[in-house]
Parts: sequence; C-alpha cells; structure tokens
Amino acid sequence: MPFVSSPINSYKVVLYGTHAQATIGAFIHCYHGGNNVVSCVFYNDEQNVPSNNHTPPHRVNLAYPISKLDTVLHVLQSEKPIYFGFIDTNQLGYVCTRSEPVGEEES
Repeated sequence: MPFVSSPINSYKVVLYGTHAQATIGAFIHCYHGGNNVVSCVFYNDEQNVPSNNHTPPHRVNLAYPISKLDTVLHVLQSEKPIYFGFIDTNQLGYVCTRSEPVGEEES
C-alpha cells in the first residue's frame, strides 16, 4: 500500500521515566474509532532518530526527537480535525490539520 491516511479522534500519551538504557522517552498512540492508526514515537537520543516505518496492514510509527513532544501534543490538544498520512515509498509521515482561515481562533 503506497499511502496510508486516517482521521485521528483520540490519543493516549505514555511518558517513560529516566533509565540509563532508554532510547524511547514517550509515545503518543493516536486512534480513530477505537483503532490505533498511528503511534508517534519520541526518541531520547536526538542525533539518532530512526526512520518512520509502516508494518502493513495498519501499524504506522512516526519517529520524532523528544524535543518535538510538546509541539505534537499541542497540535493534538488544540486543533480539530486532525489527520495523519504516511507515504510508503519514501517513509514520509505527518500529522496535520485541514486548511484553516487565517486569524481563526480555536473555540
């Protein structure tokens, strides 16, 4: 499947405590209709973040440095509707909003 996409209507945050060997600092599991459609994986070693990946048919993981956790969480908390997309051919993945009018405040 060359392109995977889905709306996101709920999420769960998992924050790990400090551990000397920990490579993953946090997950944000995103759901649509109760199904995990994408997981955002936040890596502690910002110089060695692996590529995004997709294990068909459904499992998509988007890899981020831990410094992006607040930004991704803010988008999920403050924007609506939210979607994700993943292009298999180049492993490009994203979380996005729809087009919004300039200057529109969130309600």
